[in-house]
Amino acid sequence: MNERPYDLVGKAGIALILLAAVDKMLAVFREILIASRFGVSSQLDMFNLAWAVPGILSLFFSGALTGAFIPLYVQWLQTRHIEDVHNICRLLIWGA
Repeated sequence: MNERPYDLVGKAGIALILLAAVDKMLAVFREILIASRFGVSSQLDMFNLAWAVPGILSLFFSGALTGAFIPLYVQWLQTRHIEDVHNICRLLIWGA
């Protein structure tokens, strides 16, 4: 197991690409099944809305938190001791 780090990253990248492709194919299959069940109707629109809203909110808030937290983390690393930074991060993430 004397693989170079770049080889491991490449293999992990290929695995992620393949899994993402499988995910997209399953998503298309799910859409086909749902469309065959509901047809074109207001019920399908409500289902799609109920399915999409939590995911969109999650992406929005996670993106906002990441965008705000990463610069703070870098600044804290430059101005504080590493143990203090880890304690602050633990407090922010776990609330304990």
